[in-house]
Amino acid sequence: MKRQYFILLSSFFLSLLFFALSGCSTTKSVVDKIVPGAPDLKKRVMITPLVDQAGFGQERTAQIAANFVELLKESPHLLLFQDPQDIFSGTASKSPEFGIVIPPELVQRAQDSGMNALIIAVLNPLEATTRKTGIWPFRDLSRIIEISMTVNIVDTTSGCLYLTELDSEEMDFLIDELPGRDENEVIDQIIEAKMPRILKRQSAAVIESLAKEPWTGKILSVEDGMIKINGGKDVGVRPDQLFTVFARGESITCRAGRSFDILGNKIGEIKTTSIMEKHSLAVPVAEGSFLAGQTVRSND
Repeated sequence: MKRQYFILLSSFFLSLLFFALSGCSTTKSVVDKIVPGAPDLKKRVMITPLVDQAGFGQERTAQIAANFVELLKESPHLLLFQDPQDIFSGTASKSPEFGIVIPPELVQRAQDSGMNALIIAVLNPLEATTRKTGIWPFRDLSRIIEISMTVNIVDTTSGCLYLTELDSEEMDFLIDELPGRDENEVIDQIIEAKMPRILKRQSAAVIESLAKEPWTGKILSVEDGMIKINGGKDVGVRPDQLFTVFARGESITCRAGRSFDILGNKIGEIKTTSIMEKHSLAVPVAEGSFLAGQTVRSND
């Protein structure tokens, strides 16, 4: 009887181990479906200096930006370029509550530089509220300070937003603890405790969002039957790779004055023949009205 009990007990634990191990592989496959493991082509991404609406100052903002860039560099599918021109200022840009104003010239500059996407991140103003914290009957009046960051990703081809993501963390201080404390000391404490978590989630959201989008580029020129596109070895273009070409569609202007280009009709397909560092030459797979400025999209 004891022997049978031992065998049954052993079988039960072996079954648990089997399901645990198989569950790991199942979880991995689900994650792979949600976030593609290996986009065919890398995306060139320009990231602007952080917009400091929180009033953190140049030194703190630069450090947060550097940490954000380092997290984004962990993705092997992004080529990051930092725009040294601080086109924003904390007072000139609107509050993220109403949406950050994206200057058209900034999008144009990223497009002219061959970027696929533009990242604009905002350190939002700190929000402070007062409420009781703790478990009754040991509840105390606390000052709750919220730190937050908004990240926008713009598709440089269409001018549309890939992503607008707001992330925040709260930190509470007992009311009795705050009087007499240096404001900079409190800000440093909040940034050190909460910003790494925000940056980690925001960088993951950026990487996932860009991985889902197909690689999109432009025809730079058409001469003597040869079509030059703005993707080369740096993004992983291969010889004989197929791309679909689309005409430029209608342009829609929103209330803020920004224009969005809708993808037009399919013109045809092209196949790469020569691959240079930052551009490639291609030939038509079939006859079509191929022109400079038309959009190309990878078939893979």
